[in-house]
Amino acid sequence: SLTTGQKTRLILKNLDTELHAFLPVGLLTNIHLNVSGSGAPQFSKEGLSRILIPTRGQTEIVFIPSHPGTFPYFCDLPGHVMRGTIVVHKNEGMVD
Repeated sequence: SLTTGQKTRLILKNLDTELHAFLPVGLLTNIHLNVSGSGAPQFSKEGLSRILIPTRGQTEIVFIPSHPGTFPYFCDLPGHVMRGTIVVHKNEGMVD
């Protein structure tokens, strides 16, 4: 799990022999972030919406979560069923 206000480094590795996508729903919107590596990030007006990660590729996302919650992510490529959740807890030491 992650904590609001704390710098986070999320590393996505595709160890498979085919392309995969990472779609974080709501987690990486309206915040500053840095994306590096072999993935192809796609952005909407709200922020990072999708990253295509090539075979044996790796992508790193560095960001500071701004709001707590449970955020789903998934791969939207045909026939793929990978999915999960990322939990962000409120930093109790931070003042709103």
